[in-house]
Amino acid sequence: MNSVKYKSLKKILYLASSLFVVLLFFQNCNSGMALSDSEPISLNTFSSSTENIPPKDPTEIIFSGGSYIFYGKFNVNPNDPKGNQVCNFPSLNNCSTSANGKSRGALIEKNSGLDPKARLHKMTFDFQSNGFLAKNPAAHIAVGIRGRITEDLAGDPVAVNGRGFLIGHHAGGGDPRNNNNPACLTNMLQVESYHGDISRIDPKIPANHIFSDTCTGSIFSEAVWYKLELYVSTDRKIGYRVLDQNSKLIRSFLISDPYNYLDPNIADFFLAHVFENDVLNPNGNWNFIIRDVKLIQSESNIEKYFTN
Repeated sequence: MNSVKYKSLKKILYLASSLFVVLLFFQNCNSGMALSDSEPISLNTFSSSTENIPPKDPTEIIFSGGSYIFYGKFNVNPNDPKGNQVCNFPSLNNCSTSANGKSRGALIEKNSGLDPKARLHKMTFDFQSNGFLAKNPAAHIAVGIRGRITEDLAGDPVAVNGRGFLIGHHAGGGDPRNNNNPACLTNMLQVESYHGDISRIDPKIPANHIFSDTCTGSIFSEAVWYKLELYVSTDRKIGYRVLDQNSKLIRSFLISDPYNYLDPNIADFFLAHVFENDVLNPNGNWNFIIRDVKLIQSESNIEKYFTN
């Protein structure tokens, strides 16, 4: 009789301990899948949060545009006093400098693969500055889609065409078109349209237009990842969305470009930087990363992405 009681008690204890182990396992799994606010962002992905993410568009067609790191490096090439270099990221191969000609080291231009007649073109990428913004107070990065870079007979770029935005500084906010708007001073993003071809034909037309009302103010910090989205429609609307590393919307803006100077059949994208300082010693080194470029076309109205 005592033996039977002992076996029953042993069985109950075994079941209880098993249940405790199972509960402990699930508790550990749940805590392991939850990221705290203090944990750094992964190199390969942003937060999976759906906050401020527009609904999925079934008409979207997506192309990959690559990942790049742009450098200002001391003595990267003795014939290139600025020290400009651009490489694939994160492999750090296929590097080229401005001394190679065609502004390599300062410019990436590629065909997007998108249909120029598609109602909406969109480009998204991750962005991080590592000294570029801090060490180049008069420089900025130019980003554009539905574009083209026109080259001279030597293969050097002479005109930029497209619609997009700039990141960084615009000559300290001194451009009169910014009307001394303090939101356009530093570490900001601003809508820009580029129409260099028509300007070469008619110099009375500026080679670009910037839109003061679209300046974000100083929103970018060094060594922090951001997700940037650019939208350009066939009816000349330009929009941007800036999200933080947790996919939370920081700024967005949608504007109608009043200037109809661009060829509607061009479809390249470009990434470039201008007006940076010469890198005269190792203390002047900097880089910025444009990672996981995606080119997207859609038949949706651009306004669909700006409801938040």
